[in-house]
Amino acid sequence: MKAQIKLLETQIDLAVKERRLKHQDVRNLIDDYFNILLNILNEINGYEKNSGMHNYEKCPLNFDDRIQYIEARKYHYMGYEQLKTMMKEVLKQKAIYDLKNK
Repeated sequence: MKAQIKLLETQIDLAVKERRLKHQDVRNLIDDYFNILLNILNEINGYEKNSGMHNYEKCPLNFDDRIQYIEARKYHYMGYEQLKTMMKEVLKQKAIYDLKNK
């Protein structure tokens, strides 16, 4: 999973440098990245993967406001940067979750 996240970040970051965030192939990459974020949150909160968003008990600070911002601007630079930042926070929460459940 981490390798897939890193690969997506690398591909999207390259598209950012080339100013191609609004191209369909890059949009698909961003959608995949966003879905990975939601799947991790679902796992941490005990929901099934690929089941959409829920009212998460365990989530980053200001999650509702931030996710609304991301959804409104997902294919813009700042929306993607917010998504990347939230991914880092969620990966830290996942690591803690995995340690507690070992």
